[in-house]
Amino acid sequence: MEQFFPDGGHVRLRSRVRRKYLHAATDGIGVLLSPERASFNAAWRVHRVVRNGVPLVLLHGAAYGRYLAASDDHRVVQGVYDDLEADDVMWTAVEAAGDHLVLLRHVSGRFLRANGSWKKGVTVDYNPSTPMMHWEVESLKLQPETPDIPPPRPHVRELLIWCCFLPLIWNICAWLTSIISLQVRCFLGCFHRRRVAPFPERTIRCIRADYFGNFNDDHGWAAFQFEGRSVYLLRWDVMSHVGVFITLCTRAGRYGRLTPLVTDLPRILLPMDIIGLTIYSPGDNLFALLA
Repeated sequence: MEQFFPDGGHVRLRSRVRRKYLHAATDGIGVLLSPERASFNAAWRVHRVVRNGVPLVLLHGAAYGRYLAASDDHRVVQGVYDDLEADDVMWTAVEAAGDHLVLLRHVSGRFLRANGSWKKGVTVDYNPSTPMMHWEVESLKLQPETPDIPPPRPHVRELLIWCCFLPLIWNICAWLTSIISLQVRCFLGCFHRRRVAPFPERTIRCIRADYFGNFNDDHGWAAFQFEGRSVYLLRWDVMSHVGVFITLCTRAGRYGRLTPLVTDLPRILLPMDIIGLTIYSPGDNLFALLA
């Protein structure tokens, strides 16, 4: 089955029955089915390992770098590869009937399973005979160009504040042209800016790799608090700590492989490791991205 899952390659997994793609949810935790094909959340990078002589397949999402993992309660989630003996992220590929059809068997003996149309989530189960466990594997071509990092989007709270204040400001300006009295000064109090509670923050650990992409796991990391999800703004904050001319990469766990960050961060506010690779250096592997 190595032809379907070459080490370092990118794939999409499509349910044979539901005709939808395996997606890393934007919350950074869930895994679901979605019809969106042209999305980084639908792409998974192959990470092959051999443990006790058995070849195993790990899949980490191209969007957030987190690994396809099976929980104890049948749910499939996005996990981390923080322990070489971890079982939750370990899978084997088993050929199924039909071209490019596979079963993904977890080391616990359960199989990756799509669910009925009433349920978006993906689970694991023990019955490999159902076609709900059949997956089509689509290999992704690589392109040499770097995708544009999305610009920051305004927070919903900021948009609501502006939507509320703009009509008020317009009315106040109209009053100023017709009334010169104490009432004008009262209405000017509406311009007073209310204090808005700060947005939740996440902890970012960052380090700059050397020219060949190597870095120390135990020393040299800087840490700071980051507000929001914008990868565009994150890049500026990281550059203020480790220097300019870098490509941002993340990893999910100490043994996770680097994933270029080209989408906004997941919604969950878990700490993130960010590694900066010097642009155009041998360690900068950003030119092996998805088509």
